[in-house]
Amino acid sequence: MRTLAIAALAFLPLTIHAQCRDAVVMVHGNTDNPDRFTDLKNDLIQNHGYSEGEIFLPSWGRKEQNLAGLNDHDGSKSVVYVPALAFFDRDGWWGNGWFYVDDEEAPVRRAIEDALAASCSGKIDIVAHSMGNTLAAKQVIGLEVGHLVEEFVGVAGAFRGLNSCSSAFVTGMFAVPTCSARAGLAPIDRFRNSLLESIQEGNFGQTRYAIYSNNDEIICVDSIGEQPAKAACRVGDMHSSVMAGVDDEYVFDEIPPDPSSFSVHFGLLRVAQSTIVNLVVD
Repeated sequence: MRTLAIAALAFLPLTIHAQCRDAVVMVHGNTDNPDRFTDLKNDLIQNHGYSEGEIFLPSWGRKEQNLAGLNDHDGSKSVVYVPALAFFDRDGWWGNGWFYVDDEEAPVRRAIEDALAASCSGKIDIVAHSMGNTLAAKQVIGLEVGHLVEEFVGVAGAFRGLNSCSSAFVTGMFAVPTCSARAGLAPIDRFRNSLLESIQEGNFGQTRYAIYSNNDEIICVDSIGEQPAKAACRVGDMHSSVMAGVDDEYVFDEIPPDPSSFSVHFGLLRVAQSTIVNLVVD
């Protein structure tokens, strides 16, 4: 009996090691919330053995859709001027066109740090949607933990900026923060965007996957608001959702809009769910 017990204990570390996996951080997009990942999270838990403690869902930024232009990648609570007729609501309005901008970066940074601390493998996977892509990438680069991000799965991101951010209004002195060339998504083929250039050059994941659509009504909008326009998806010579150093791309053009929002941009997460799961689990 004693010999059998010792033999069983000898195999125990191997069993524990076999169950060890990366924690997962899921970063939502502009004015969205972590509930966007509910189906994906449940899939990992119910069908692939993940626990609640292995999945991290930061909630960042303002949630009011009419204030989407106020979220950026700045990371500090500040006050900005936006023309009075452009944005207002009873909670967000303050003075004559001045708004408080929340700290978007801190929740994402904490989630990455917490996930690394909790991860059995010491590494993490990141799944990001929309503006969550560049927000997460900036945090990984800033923390210098790119070597600890096993997979970065970017869905409908704007790594090269948005053509819709190229008008004089959104890039001028009174720029909408989301579209600035310092902490926003001004397209890099027209503006010197220090944020996006640093992401292009930085290490934010060992293996990088881009999931996107040429019918995305958020990414594929040109400077005069025409959408979806396939040519508008591209900034320079590449689809904006394709990050530098991409290892593989998955294109979903023939997809129905998300039933809850009638949006291809958000529907992409639902349609690509099995692909995302396979990339994370493998």
